[in-house]
Amino acid sequence: MSDAPRLAAFRQASVDVTGMRARNRTYVLQLIWRARELSRAELARQTGMSRSAVSSIVADLLDAGLVVETGEGASSGGRRPIQLQFRDDACVIAGLDIGATHVACALTNLRGQVVAWRHVHLDAREQPAKALAQCIALVDDCLESRELTRDRLAGLGVAVPSPVDPRTQGRLAPMILPAWAQVDVEAALRAHFDLPIVIDNDANLGAVAERWWGAGRGGEDLAYIKLGTGVGGGHILNGEIYRGAHGIAGELSHLSLGSDGPPCVCGQRGCLVRHLGADALREKASARRAEFPATLLASADFSLADLTRAAHAGDALALSLARDAARDLGAALVSLLNLLNPEIVVLGGQLALLGDLLLEPTRAHVRQRTLWPVVGETPIVISGLGQRGIALGAATALLAELLKAPELMPGASQWVAA
Repeated sequence: MSDAPRLAAFRQASVDVTGMRARNRTYVLQLIWRARELSRAELARQTGMSRSAVSSIVADLLDAGLVVETGEGASSGGRRPIQLQFRDDACVIAGLDIGATHVACALTNLRGQVVAWRHVHLDAREQPAKALAQCIALVDDCLESRELTRDRLAGLGVAVPSPVDPRTQGRLAPMILPAWAQVDVEAALRAHFDLPIVIDNDANLGAVAERWWGAGRGGEDLAYIKLGTGVGGGHILNGEIYRGAHGIAGELSHLSLGSDGPPCVCGQRGCLVRHLGADALREKASARRAEFPATLLASADFSLADLTRAAHAGDALALSLARDAARDLGAALVSLLNLLNPEIVVLGGQLALLGDLLLEPTRAHVRQRTLWPVVGETPIVISGLGQRGIALGAATALLAELLKAPELMPGASQWVAA
């Protein structure tokens, strides 16, 4: 069956899930997904629907292959109920992470478990056509590695190193990514995948991953800081990504630490990215290298991976850069904590691999500079999701849409047609 009905539903998500049956079907599926396993009787109790209405909806879900019957459950008297289980493997989702210097794909099931992973280094910031071609190749490679065809793919989530306006999600910020100014990411991918696509800022999607599967799992308020080529911030407030009026809320890169700092492309001085970004750290290293003739960072174009390895090896220049990074990050986090007061701050990205060399002095700086002791004790942790976290967050963003509109999933297109 053509994917056109699923795609049409995705484009009009807020109005397409209409009618009592569609709403109830969505609600029932979400209950089964959360519980993993429920009986028809328990679904009737939780929803307040009649058993016949629940049975009719369950029949739809069974026909679509989204749930299965798993046998008899415990009885509270009378006939033992047949248990229904959500099929985590009913289809797969591709989560793409387009970074400044890499492209990655995480293929996940409907429980956020990564079933295939591919990662390549390339200059995505300056080569959009090559980066997008690589994205397509990685998705197909992941599918092939699991012996899956494209008809098992439910859609794509895409993380990009740019603010994203949800109204024009395929267009990236030309000031940040000038080479991408004329590129529509959504249109380019949809030419190969006629499927639902969600595109969002990489730090936003890092926050989503942490909230669903990571250090902030189940929490309502969380801040995620991505420390990589640039500096990004994603914020979960009351359980949802906070985007602001135009999708740029939380962009910590251009939070100024002082007007006497280095000039930034945005027109300000002292922006956080000019202290913590990869280019800024290389500039600092260049200015200090003569003081550390035996440094492992002898190359002018060392990577953040080189920096973290050198720091863990005890390299004096790398440790000096790590101390500066902790000081500057701590100053930024003080402002963030006073402004938003999240439950937890999660650090991700390549620079976060400094681990305690970054974490402990950052925490100390925050404790010393916050007015309220309770704010100063806010947990600041390193992400445990590793390099897959952003791609996982991208896949999760699409999963969230599918759970709101399950007719978008492969096998359920007949619901739209009906």
